[in-house]
Amino acid sequence: MKDFFEPPLPPGWKWSSGWSIDKSQYVDKEGWAYGPDIISLRWPPTSSQFSTKSASDVVRRRRWIRTRHSFSDQGTECLQSGASTVHPGASAVLSWRSTSKDSDQCLQVRPKFDNSQPSYSWGCAIAVGSSYIYSKDQLLDPSSRLPSVTPNCSLKLNELEKKDILLCCNPNSGSKQLWFSVCTDASVLNTELNVPVYDWRISISSPLKLENRLPCPVEFSISEKIKEGNCIERHRGTVSSRHSVHIYSADIQKLLYITLSVQDGWVMEKVITFILKKVS
Repeated sequence: MKDFFEPPLPPGWKWSSGWSIDKSQYVDKEGWAYGPDIISLRWPPTSSQFSTKSASDVVRRRRWIRTRHSFSDQGTECLQSGASTVHPGASAVLSWRSTSKDSDQCLQVRPKFDNSQPSYSWGCAIAVGSSYIYSKDQLLDPSSRLPSVTPNCSLKLNELEKKDILLCCNPNSGSKQLWFSVCTDASVLNTELNVPVYDWRISISSPLKLENRLPCPVEFSISEKIKEGNCIERHRGTVSSRHSVHIYSADIQKLLYITLSVQDGWVMEKVITFILKKVS
């Protein structure tokens, strides 16, 4: 159809087919739907009465459709099936069909390193929402904690809902677990459909972030209390002034302590400080 207006595609997308008539529901064999006026003949037609022209019908309409698919562009990748890599700060476009009712596609997350680092298993959901955010009293008294979830290694894309998930990834060798926070959120798109259409966004981040607002660099260590009552160091490093560092190796469900050493001649009064978590 050379006379058709070609709508511009957003970055990262290209056409994968030509124009064709939509004959999916409540239309005649040529794709037409009929009605007494254009206002009552909304798309998509809601019953079979619109597929047959009556004496009172004076308008008709049909829809031409065309398919598109995404490709890698400006740090964006398309995840169709199998494993794909999303680099830090980049994003990936998931197939729209993965959110349909008959879809069985799931999203799984795990870190990817070079050959010098151990490989990790797919992340397992440990807790959802505020169930993994505890105060100091709750950490000391496990009976007062909010209930967690049954471990689940995947996120079903046709059953998305707004929530935060704590994931744990286990190494194939060694004992250094990595933790991730997965947030699912959505905005409602304005359409002519009778049901809302959601634009979902899934973000992956660290469950703990240390930000240095001091005018000098800070050396720090994050320790985790183990069952025997002792602490084990999970992360050590230096964060520059006005910068931040993400902590992936500490289990935020447990008692965590931070040790700070301010550089450039500063001396800290307290050596170890408890990191207090608020219950949302």
